[in-house]
Amino acid sequence: MKEIRSKRSLNLIANFVDGFAEGWYFAVGEFFKDQLDIKYTERIEKGKKVMRLTQGPYFCFSEGHVIYDTPKAYLPWSEALKHINIRCEVLRAVPNRVDENRNFINGSVTFALRKPNSDRTGIVTIDHYHLSQNEFIEFLKTGGAKARKSDDETIFLSLPFKADSD
Repeated sequence: MKEIRSKRSLNLIANFVDGFAEGWYFAVGEFFKDQLDIKYTERIEKGKKVMRLTQGPYFCFSEGHVIYDTPKAYLPWSEALKHINIRCEVLRAVPNRVDENRNFINGSVTFALRKPNSDRTGIVTIDHYHLSQNEFIEFLKTGGAKARKSDDETIFLSLPFKADSD
């Protein structure tokens, strides 16, 4: 099958400062550049080949990815729990792709939102949600999205959640 290439943009969806996407609700680290389809690409500028970070549309978060609402989540766990309000864990996912007819197919992400328990010694599940890959990116940016819950109810998911007694 012939590879289908898309035009890549120099306009990135994330500007990383101190290792994390600046201004995003979730602390999306630079280590997620591949999942955000941010890659170094060879470009021709003024007749010379240069490598530039470029943005593509093929978001690909996958099972096992965990994103927190704070960079402090990467401190030792007992300390991190003092700062974490929300943990987003990808349970299942299908990446964005192009089919054989060159139609863009938006992938999907099923994820669990979790929060610290009342004494901040562990994490408890709030619920499971389902979004497209593109909607998931917006959710990571803003903390809000129209989502389908595990019981198929459609809700507007709006963060922050607060830790409470469990």
